[in-house]
Amino acid sequence: MSNPKTAIVIGSIVAAFLPREIPPMTPWLLALMGLATDFFWYSTVVLLFSRPKAQRGYLRFKAWIDRVAGGVLAALGLKLMVTP
Repeated sequence: MSNPKTAIVIGSIVAAFLPREIPPMTPWLLALMGLATDFFWYSTVVLLFSRPKAQRGYLRFKAWIDRVAGGVLAALGLKLMVTP
């Protein structure tokens, strides 16, 4: 809750794919879906990374994971910048 990076990333992804005009209930549904997704995602990550084998595998591929994630976020940012 104290780290706004997740909300910023999710917000940028959602903003990149939403049309200009949305129904009035859409923000509420997106907020509920985001809450449920975050809860289940972080629960899964905690369970997965509590195992030493998963920790070692992540550390082995961390640089590539960071590069791919950065490329995806850069592409979404460019899409937002060039879409009128």
